[in-house]
Amino acid sequence: MNVLQVIIGLMQPLLFKLFPFFTYKSVINRQIKIYKRLKKKYPDVKENEILNYLLILRIEAPPRIVSKEVEYDYYKEMLEKKDKSLKDVIFEIIVFENIISRMQSILIKFSRMGLTLDESKEEIEKFK
Repeated sequence: MNVLQVIIGLMQPLLFKLFPFFTYKSVINRQIKIYKRLKKKYPDVKENEILNYLLILRIEAPPRIVSKEVEYDYYKEMLEKKDKSLKDVIFEIIVFENIISRMQSILIKFSRMGLTLDESKEEIEKFK
């Protein structure tokens, strides 16, 4: 391990304490709050349309790790799905933001740990 990795490893918990909106728990809470506001504001709108709007809001919202097109391609299947739930939508958002969009950096970290590409892919599959 180099010195920079050690410093980042030590500072990361501190940063999450100082800026809790970066954690996956805050993403869950934020999506639930937005969903409740939409349900309250538009009580006659179908559940599926509200969930689709929630995904579109996520695609449009900064900060952007990847392009809108990549995000849209990832969420396209969920947008077309007719029987989704809030839990499904939030799960897809978490998976995309924390795993899929950071796949390159995750693979680099695994290679630094001494894992082969196949072992890295196996570890990633455990979280899907």
